[in-house]
Amino acid sequence: MNRCERRRKCKLFSLVMGTLLVTVLPASFSAEELNDIVIIANKSFEADSIDAEELRAIFLKKKGTFMGRKVTPINAKSGSGIRIEFQKKFLRMSPTDEKHYWEKRKVKDGVTAPPEFSRSQRAVFKLESAIGYCARSKYHEGPTKVLKVKF
Repeated sequence: MNRCERRRKCKLFSLVMGTLLVTVLPASFSAEELNDIVIIANKSFEADSIDAEELRAIFLKKKGTFMGRKVTPINAKSGSGIRIEFQKKFLRMSPTDEKHYWEKRKVKDGVTAPPEFSRSQRAVFKLESAIGYCARSKYHEGPTKVLKVKF
């Protein structure tokens, strides 16, 4: 095998391994946990359920109130497994689509993406108007509550 062939194989191997790492190990969540996302809100949140379209509008900052009160969306860290699953399931976007969406919104309207936290449940607890999400297995009863999503 000559030098060119080795370099080509090495590049291919790097590409395959990089793709596997990005798709298989994006966070410390199993596939089972990712399919079981719960929407959480501060205990002071009046509602017990939310419409999926309304949730989407809140996280895309097309809507800033819910039931007449200010609402603040809280995102998981960009690129995390739970964030990617949330994007697919509730925003109906890929990470790239969402990135482009926020770039356009910032230029057009001066609107920035919701804040990101590695522990969204803690952020939702601390901010009365907050709504966020986490894996059901990572959710702990207490200062936040789970909202039922109506599809």
